[in-house]
Amino acid sequence: MDIETVKNMDFSFVVYCSIHSPLLSSKQIERAGRLIAKRLKKKGMASVHLVGERKIRSLNRDFRGQDRVTDVLSFEMNDKNNMSEENDWGDLFLCQNQIKRQALRFGVSEQEECVRMLAHGLLHLFGYDHKTSVTAKIMFTLQEKLVKL
Repeated sequence: MDIETVKNMDFSFVVYCSIHSPLLSSKQIERAGRLIAKRLKKKGMASVHLVGERKIRSLNRDFRGQDRVTDVLSFEMNDKNNMSEENDWGDLFLCQNQIKRQALRFGVSEQEECVRMLAHGLLHLFGYDHKTSVTAKIMFTLQEKLVKL
């Protein structure tokens, strides 16, 4: 497993890669994530895990009760009121194979869809959700603006 920490003054990422030939390098993930965090005026850190179908399905089953592969899972820190100076927002898990399938289905590049799922996951970590039609419209509109950065 490759592990790389990428930092800047406002946001840092720890990228864990357990797959071969990731769609985006650690540097590209950091660059996209940093732009997203900056646009949303967020500081701190997050972990990004690039995983295969078996791992994402296991996490989805264990933590969400859904025994299926998904594109991205977000696990935010439990106590936002007591965050340290590091502001650890939480962990994202991205499934490259699912992202590739979605890119094909939506007619976008695999890299664009990967950035979309990174943005989606970060928005969840920052407190956004799509549980209602109103919150979904807000989140997905912002997500698409972030993908275009």
